[in-house]
Amino acid sequence: MATYNNNLRIKEIATGAEAGSWGTSTNTNLSLIGDALGYATEATFDTDGNKSVTVGNATTSPYRSMYVKVTSSATLSATRDLTIGPNTIKRVMFIENATTGGQSIVVKQGSGASVTITNGSVMCVLLDGAGAGAAVVSVFTDFVATDSVKITGTTPTLTLGDGDAEDAKILFDGNAKDFHIGLDDSADDLVFGLGSALGTTKMFSLDGADTGGEVTIGGTRTGIGASTLHAAKAAGGNIISLYSEASTALVCADTDNGDPVAFGADSSTNFTVRLGTSATERFTVLNSGNISILTDGQGILMKSPNGTGYKVTVSNAGALVVTAV
Repeated sequence: MATYNNNLRIKEIATGAEAGSWGTSTNTNLSLIGDALGYATEATFDTDGNKSVTVGNATTSPYRSMYVKVTSSATLSATRDLTIGPNTIKRVMFIENATTGGQSIVVKQGSGASVTITNGSVMCVLLDGAGAGAAVVSVFTDFVATDSVKITGTTPTLTLGDGDAEDAKILFDGNAKDFHIGLDDSADDLVFGLGSALGTTKMFSLDGADTGGEVTIGGTRTGIGASTLHAAKAAGGNIISLYSEASTALVCADTDNGDPVAFGADSSTNFTVRLGTSATERFTVLNSGNISILTDGQGILMKSPNGTGYKVTVSNAGALVVTAV
């Protein structure tokens, strides 16, 4: 008796059987093998509901093909299941969701894992043929390409994510350090960061929730604090940072992180000048209009009309002291 216990469901002729007619069965088998290497289109969804299809024994079936374009004569109103049987065949195949209605289809074989294919998309899937618990998985999960990947066409597009509430990133796997660019979906931020974990060490971000287009560059520099914008020039060049820390907004100028000078608004809306790596406050214009010199023994330097320099300070008794310098 012939059997069909193979992944293509072609006829396996019993030993000594079909004398004088085995050629017909063999030719049919060869034709079906050709189908399995080919392409097929089928309007599988003739109604707006879930569908089951079967690769029949030694009969033509679109789902024997390597590539199946799934269409529909009905307009789908929701995500629909597509179950491929029998649940014992083991196959790798491409499935295109070309159904009408803009809905996803969920490809199943048994009660195991399934694969969702969005409308207009193509996926390569594996049917594991495990029987009642059979699973369908994406072949290209953890896919690795060597050297280069090229996207061509009139509007080349690389899409990460499927529209669900999930983070997505591109990871640059370096020798000493890793970097990433990704979407922090919970904050709606585009993040540039250090390391492989999204957002753990944020270096640069674009705030998608801010319609004004807020840009943040993170990091901490000695004598400056938590900088939010930093521009530098190598080999002892100038460094400038704009940063905000504890309600203080300052501009900081530095020379290769040597002895920074910072100025701007403090938490009391005064204008302040800070010097050195300890960010010591030296000079303040109070919002009342008064000027405050905060370093003991220091004062104001002025020049007379003839060019002589003088320093005006105050004694412990409150008297003004003028000293030539």
